[in-house]
Amino acid sequence: MATNGKAKANETPVTVNVKGIDVAVDKEVMNDIEVVELLGEMQDGNIFAFPKLCKRVFGDQYPKVKNALANKAGVTTATSMTGFFNELMAKMNEGEAKN
Repeated sequence: MATNGKAKANETPVTVNVKGIDVAVDKEVMNDIEVVELLGEMQDGNIFAFPKLCKRVFGDQYPKVKNALANKAGVTTATSMTGFFNELMAKMNEGEAKN
């Protein structure tokens, strides 16, 4: 997964729309060992791995997502980010992602 916002030649980014927010994600994101490690940390109960996971999956788009999910007070809750992340993964699994 490119973290600088530019896809590498071997990556296949797709666009997924969740809650009105378009995010380009590498189709092979779940094959990224760092993503797998972060998912493992979360499975082991380390909730603090979640922001790192989001940053790894979203790359340079993380601030855009975070800002779009912010409430009226300008705070992005863990609940809203978790919901967004889960919906994104579900849509990618359902094949709703578009090249």
